[in-house]
Amino acid sequence: MNRRALVVTGIVAIAGGVAGAAGGGLIMAAIDIATGSPFKLDANTISFYAFAKGIGFAHGFVLGPVLAWTFLRDAPLWRAVGETALAASIAGGVAILAGLSIFAASGAAIVASGLAALRLRRAMRALRAGAPAATPLPPLEDER
Repeated sequence: MNRRALVVTGIVAIAGGVAGAAGGGLIMAAIDIATGSPFKLDANTISFYAFAKGIGFAHGFVLGPVLAWTFLRDAPLWRAVGETALAASIAGGVAILAGLSIFAASGAAIVASGLAALRLRRAMRALRAGAPAATPLPPLEDER
């Protein structure tokens, strides 16, 4: 691997990690709001947020480069990182709110991130081919 590829991989890993940590923190905030728990700044709250951000950072740091080099070479960096992190955050949050374990939530986040990467890959290929990224809806009866 050449130096440029290593630098790009490092940037993608750090960006993925930061996006994952932000997603982990947002998951914890959403869970706090959804469950109606009062937010208080104590050691337990800080440790829960730190744990969620650490899990998010680890997922993003590892999955970011893997997904970027595997599926998202043509995608802009902000979309490659942002869309996959958003999908992982939503899936992880829903899994936690559904009462699943942290391992199941991690699995859901990984699967959702991969699906988001595949969707973005398809959209980027369609744009490169000159086709619209999404199929337009057929016209309504009035418009015919």
